[in-house]
Amino acid sequence: MTTGVTGATISYDFETDPWGRERDPSFYGYIPANAKKRTIIFIIMVFASATTIVARCTSILLLALVDKNFAYAFLFVDLGLYLLVKILRGDFFYHLPLHGAKDLFTSFLVRAVNKLVNDYTSIVQLRQPNELGGFYWSFGLLLTLASLLISASVFERQNSGEDAEKVNLVWNSVIVIIPFACLLWSAFILLIERSHLASFITLRRGKNLTVQFFHENYDDALKSIIFRKNIKHWRSFEGEVQS
Repeated sequence: MTTGVTGATISYDFETDPWGRERDPSFYGYIPANAKKRTIIFIIMVFASATTIVARCTSILLLALVDKNFAYAFLFVDLGLYLLVKILRGDFFYHLPLHGAKDLFTSFLVRAVNKLVNDYTSIVQLRQPNELGGFYWSFGLLLTLASLLISASVFERQNSGEDAEKVNLVWNSVIVIIPFACLLWSAFILLIERSHLASFITLRRGKNLTVQFFHENYDDALKSIIFRKNIKHWRSFEGEVQS
C-alpha cells in the first residue's frame, strides 16, 4: 500500500503542476479541477497501483515456486520486449544530450529503470512520450494482469494432483486481484477528462514531442531548449534549428 501511495502521489503532483499543464496541455490535465473528483481519483490511483503491484509480484512468485528460471525468463522477456519495441520504433535513445557510448549506455539504463519502476508503481506520469509512452504504459498494465493468469496456470499444471489446496488458494486470489484491478482502472478512466484519453494509447515518441515543442513555440529563448535535447531527436530538421 505504501508503494501505491507513493506512485499515486508522484502522478498527482506532476499532473496538477500548473507549469506542466501550460507547457503540454494535451498530456497534463487528465485530473479534473473539481476538488471532489480529484480526491476520488487520487484514492483510486492508490488502490489501483497497489493492486497492480500485487498482481505483478504474485506472478513472479508463482513462477519462482515452479522454477526460478521461469521467473528470470519472464523478467528478461518482459524487459527485452519493451526495449525491442523502443528500438524498432526509433525511440530507444533518451532525450539527454549525450553522444556515443555514453548515449547508448545511459539510454539503456534509463529505459530499463523506467520500465522496472513502472512495473512496481504504475506511475501514470511515465506514460509521457519521453518515458514509456502512452500505448506501452497501457499495454504493460494489461500484460501484468495477463501474466498473472498465465503464472497461475503454470503453477496449477505443475502442482495438479499434488496440492489441490494451494492451487485453489492461488485461483481464489487471482479471481479477486484481476477483477478488482480492472474495476479500479475502469473507474479511473471513467472519471478523468475525456479529452486526455488519447494520451493513454498514443504512439507519440519522444522525438515527436521535441519536434512539437520546437514548432509550437515562437519565443527563440524557449526554442533554444532544443539544444539540451539529444540531437537524434531533432536531426531530421537540423538545418531549420541552426538557422
